[in-house]
Amino acid sequence: IGGNTTDKALMEFLTEDRFCELSNDNLKITKQQSFNSTNKFSSVYIEQLGKTFYKGAPEKMLNKATKYIDESGNIKELNKENITYPDRNKDIEQYLSVKYSMPLWIVKMWHSQLGIDKTEEILAGFKQEKKTYVRCNTAKAPVEEIKKILSQENVSVADVEGIPYALEIKDYDYIAGLNSFRDGLYQIQDISSMTAGYMTGFKAGDTVIDVCAAPGGKSINAAISVGADGKVYSRDVSDYKAGLIEENVSRLGLNNIEVQVKDALVMDESMREKADVVIADLPCSGLGVMGRKPDIRYNITEDKLISLKELQQSILSVVQAYVKQGGIMMYSTCTINSEENEANADWLCKEYGFKKIEYRQILPGKNGGTDGFFVAKLRRE
Repeated sequence: IGGNTTDKALMEFLTEDRFCELSNDNLKITKQQSFNSTNKFSSVYIEQLGKTFYKGAPEKMLNKATKYIDESGNIKELNKENITYPDRNKDIEQYLSVKYSMPLWIVKMWHSQLGIDKTEEILAGFKQEKKTYVRCNTAKAPVEEIKKILSQENVSVADVEGIPYALEIKDYDYIAGLNSFRDGLYQIQDISSMTAGYMTGFKAGDTVIDVCAAPGGKSINAAISVGADGKVYSRDVSDYKAGLIEENVSRLGLNNIEVQVKDALVMDESMREKADVVIADLPCSGLGVMGRKPDIRYNITEDKLISLKELQQSILSVVQAYVKQGGIMMYSTCTINSEENEANADWLCKEYGFKKIEYRQILPGKNGGTDGFFVAKLRRE
């Protein structure tokens, strides 16, 4: 591999995103492949290369690299203390792209939409340790009792500010090995997703339709919130996804959820204007969860963002019809992209007579190791 910036970029790539030693036997690249138009090594190409050779490498083994290949093909010891980044003052976008191993076009998009400070906050947030949060099944036991049971299982428990039924847990070996989990006392759910549920303001007796529900966290939160007199229709497109929902619903022992195999793109006339709340947590680019799923950065493209926005609008144009007058539409994604988020919510208001109540963009790591998440709360006038 050649080029003035090759060693630096490759060292950074190994430092941040892969753990394996490379050798001349498994790394063969031509100059034409490895150089971009500015005669500098493409950091995105390095990432794609790493994905090809080391697909599936466990994330806990990252930052283990000890060697790299220089421009002459020689294996050298990796001295992480001596890595030189692009000049932050001359090109901060390139600097952040290399430092955080993020494709440059994503950095540029966030810079344009959010500003450079928030862009750097997002990238740093992906590096934070991810925490485990649970939604307590208060249909089975009060929060304080669940906390006591978890403590008896030697699990460390902490309250979550602002959401009374949420807990942070740690110091456990295997979540499915806990009796409290098998007994259905809680559901694993990221705090960003729980925030969306808490914003909804479910009322006892509400009818809720969750149109893209697997694995069921939002449906479960809704079912507990609306109580025995309420009803939740938890839908997804395949038997497999419906099975994931059923598994969690069964474990928690909730009787007010009906799991259905339904395509959100196909109108269900029987549900027209029947829902007090429609939950539309739709397929998206997933840019908010790259801290947990770093491979997203290797697969997503600008063209895919456009296609996803079109899909989201197609789904919203169907499921909006289920919201009764005065009812609530909760539109959410796990991405950070104003075109998929605010622009779609604004479009829904303009085209179908909804009124904005609140938009909230949660940034990764903002509240302690959380994912990036967007939620729009809209009311049908």
